[in-house]
Amino acid sequence: MESVTTRFARLQWVPYLVERWSQDDFDVVEDGVIVGRIFCLDAVGPQGRPWMWASGHNDDIRRAAHGYEPTREQAMAAFAKSWRRE
Repeated sequence: MESVTTRFARLQWVPYLVERWSQDDFDVVEDGVIVGRIFCLDAVGPQGRPWMWASGHNDDIRRAAHGYEPTREQAMAAFAKSWRRE
């Protein structure tokens, strides 16, 4: 599967690898390890912010975070900003 590499170093956004729920479901991969997810909640997400991002999928609970954004691109940026925090 083709991944989409962004300007955020070492983070890649690839279609959800396990049991894909929809086209709007992506794993976030760093150095070959799944570290988070970005997906669209459509009607069940907060109004005007259907894209959810969540980090900490690699058992690094110190870096676990989540949020909701209006677009996939904004969710990607929010994830990367959160992930870069130490």
